[in-house]
Amino acid sequence: MAAANQDTSRPQNTRAIMTFLREHAPFSSMDDTHLAHFAEHATLRFYADEDVVLSPDDGVVKRFYIVKQGRIRGERHNEKEDRALIGERPTRTLHRASGDTFCLSIEQKAFITLFSESEPFRDFCLRGVSSLLDQVNQRIQSKAMASIGSSNS
Repeated sequence: MAAANQDTSRPQNTRAIMTFLREHAPFSSMDDTHLAHFAEHATLRFYADEDVVLSPDDGVVKRFYIVKQGRIRGERHNEKEDRALIGERPTRTLHRASGDTFCLSIEQKAFITLFSESEPFRDFCLRGVSSLLDQVNQRIQSKAMASIGSSNS
């Protein structure tokens, strides 16, 4: 018999994925609803050393990947025009596992939902690392101002 008072609002794996995501930008700035959407649609996959994760030969990009554990190495063999999931085009970089690697990924439909509904996620997807550097600079400035304010009072 199943326990009658079990919490079934979110499966354990969804909660675990949300906990992991909260530890990293841009997910640390996202609403729980958006984190849950990512977690509920995420697939966890293992890649052994040198396995191809994503390749220009795969055609139009259909999944968004997050490295949960391990490393991915990018290899460029040509310098064609910029391509991306947002532009619904193939990637120009071959992405290969460097050592044992686990990736979380979501399909295009879930990506589009997050992209349209979550400003932190959309900002990260459009501006990449520069959006994260902006956040770090804002935190440093805030701490500096707080420090100056407390020493002057």
